[in-house]
Amino acid sequence: MSQTGVFQDQASRPPKIWFKAGSSIRILWLLLGLTLFLFSIIYIRVNIAGMYVAVPMVAVGIVAGLGLLMVLSRGGRVSRPFFSKYGFLIAAFVGFVAAHALALLYGLAQGAYGDSFGSGEDNPYKILTKIIMGASSFWAIVRFFPRNQKFLERFWRATLTASVIFFAWLIYQFAFVYKNDFLNANFEHPDERGVRNMLAFYATVIFPYAFFYFYWAKKRLTGGAAVIVLAVAIIYATSRTAWIGTILALIAAICFIARLNIAKGLKMAFSSVVVIGLAVAGGWWFLSDYIHIDTREVSKRFLYFFDQSAYPELHTYQVRWGRVRTALNAFADSPITGAGLRNPSYLAYGETHNSYASILADTGLLGAIPFLGILFFITRVCLWRIPRRFDRVNWVSLGSRASLVVVLWAPAFIYTYTSPHYWIYLALCLVAVETEPFAPSMKTTQTGS
Repeated sequence: MSQTGVFQDQASRPPKIWFKAGSSIRILWLLLGLTLFLFSIIYIRVNIAGMYVAVPMVAVGIVAGLGLLMVLSRGGRVSRPFFSKYGFLIAAFVGFVAAHALALLYGLAQGAYGDSFGSGEDNPYKILTKIIMGASSFWAIVRFFPRNQKFLERFWRATLTASVIFFAWLIYQFAFVYKNDFLNANFEHPDERGVRNMLAFYATVIFPYAFFYFYWAKKRLTGGAAVIVLAVAIIYATSRTAWIGTILALIAAICFIARLNIAKGLKMAFSSVVVIGLAVAGGWWFLSDYIHIDTREVSKRFLYFFDQSAYPELHTYQVRWGRVRTALNAFADSPITGAGLRNPSYLAYGETHNSYASILADTGLLGAIPFLGILFFITRVCLWRIPRRFDRVNWVSLGSRASLVVVLWAPAFIYTYTSPHYWIYLALCLVAVETEPFAPSMKTTQTGS
C-alpha cells in the first residue's frame, strides 16, 4: 500500500472517542485505587460547596460528571444493550432513591424534625444527598470502569500497595508512638473508638484481595506482606464484626471453589487455616511480645465469643439490639412508607448501627424492597455465576466474591449504606466478576468443530 493510501485509510477511520469505555481515563481509576483507603479516615475531606467529600470521590465525581454529559449529549438515551443487561438494577436504584426522597417529604409533612432539623449527621437532606452520590458512584464504575483483566489487576495491586503502606504506617504510629491498645486514626484523641470501626471495615473489605493475591496469584513476598499487615490491622482494631466478617468471607470463597473443584476447595480450606493461623499468631506476637502492647482488650473481645457472662462490659450487641427493636417498632407503625428519613423519634435512643433496620424504619417497604433487589442482583451475579473452566478463575474475581460477603455482613452492625464508599465496594465486586474471562460452552465448541 502506498504512503498516500495509508493516510487516506487513517483519514477514513472514525475519530476516536476518548471517553469510550473508560479507555483514556484509566489514570482517574488508578487515582481512585491509590486513595481508596482515605474512605476510612473521616478527618481527611475536601470541602466542595460546603460539603466535606472524601478524596477518592473526586476521581469518581469527574467520571460521573463526564458520563452524565455524554448521556445528555445523546438526548438522555441509554444504550439498549446496557439497559437490557442492567434494567432490573436500574429500576431498583430509581426506586431506592425515590423512596428516600418520599421519606424526606413524609417526615417534613409530619413535622418530625422540629427545631433540630438541619443539624448534625442525621440531617435528612444530607443523607439523601449522600445516597444520590453513592448511586452515582456505583453507576459511574459499572458503566465506565474498563473491562480489562490486566488493568483490573493493576488497579487492585495499586490499591493494595497504597493501603498496606497506610496501615503499616498507622500501626507504627499507634503501636510504637502512642502505645495505644487498639488501632485508631484519630491523632488528636487516640482513645476514642469511633474511627476504628471504619478502619476495620475497610481492612476487612480489601483483605480477601490480599489473601488471594498471595494464595492464588502465588505472590509469596508482596502478597504475604499484605496479608500480614492487614491481619495485624484487623486484630489490632479490636472489632468483632471485622473478625467474623473475615472468616465468613474466606468460608464463602472456599465454598465457591469447592463448587468448581472439591479437591481444590479442600486444599484451599486447609491452606486458609494455616495461612490465617500463622498471620494471627505473628500479629499477636508482634503486638504483645515485640511492641509490648496491652492485649487484654483484644483477648477479652475474643473470649467474649465463648463466655459472654464473663465480660458484661462488652454487651454492646445487646444495647444495639435494643435500638434495632426501636427501629423495627417504628417500621411496624408505618410499614409502607416508614417513619420518615432519619426520624428523631426512633433515633432518640441512639444510632441503630444496623443499615437494614434503618432502611425499614426510614423508608418502610418502599425502600427496603428495592435495596434487597439491588443486593440480590449483585449477589446472584457474583456468587451464583460459575466459570465453565476452573483455570479461568483469577485472584481478583475470587477476592471480589469474598469481599462481597463482607459488604453484605457489615451493614448488620454498621450504619454504612448512606456512605458512597459502600456503593463503590459493591460496584467493584460486580465489575471484577464481569471482567472474569469465560470459556465457550461445550455446545458452542462442538458446533463450531
